[in-house]
Amino acid sequence: MDVLRCRSGIPAFALVLALGLACDKPAETSTPAGAGQGGASAGPTAAGDGPAGAGGGSADGGQAVGDAGAPAAPPCQPELDLQPTAFFGYRILMSLPKGVEMVEQNPFFARSATGTQVSSCGTTIPFAALGYVRSTASQAAIRKHIMMLRGFEPEELSFSNESTQGDTTIATYDVSGNAGIRGLVFFKRDRGWYYWGLYEASTEDFSTLEGVFRSSFASLLIRPVRDGA
Repeated sequence: MDVLRCRSGIPAFALVLALGLACDKPAETSTPAGAGQGGASAGPTAAGDGPAGAGGGSADGGQAVGDAGAPAAPPCQPELDLQPTAFFGYRILMSLPKGVEMVEQNPFFARSATGTQVSSCGTTIPFAALGYVRSTASQAAIRKHIMMLRGFEPEELSFSNESTQGDTTIATYDVSGNAGIRGLVFFKRDRGWYYWGLYEASTEDFSTLEGVFRSSFASLLIRPVRDGA
């Protein structure tokens, strides 16, 4: 059994990316019949005698337990694939969220196969992408260019929760005027190369998916390559 999955495909618009960036829910407890107010009785008590609701306990004095006492099931947590997927001739290895497939469009860019992919919890992941580029431009400039190639103008985007650890930067982005898109963008710099990735979801689903998106990016491994390769 192969440990790794490889994804390849045919060139698409993303060739432009490579070129442009080279310089991109109680059961009611029935009152037992005749149950009264306790103590010895000279005879059976007529049903309905006594205060309303009396006699709700069990015969042994215990409290009946209904379904409402059952603990709520924990919310579904989207999962990653058990094995990483290899991209670009095994240059990048990364575990994808279960249900997501990315297909290489050219030697520098891969994207989700369809816009209707569904996570293991049933939430839709409409877009995902991964790529790398060699450039001396700043990360901010490369991010701006990639997002423009994604189809978003700079004035449409707002970034938040941005954090940098070492050579890795990750941030959340929102798209104004675009029916509720929220995404996570990732960058890692390695010897002059920028490795990047995008995951998007609706604003309603993003909080459910953000954890698995971050785990996916955290799993990314780069195979050492010769300078200039």
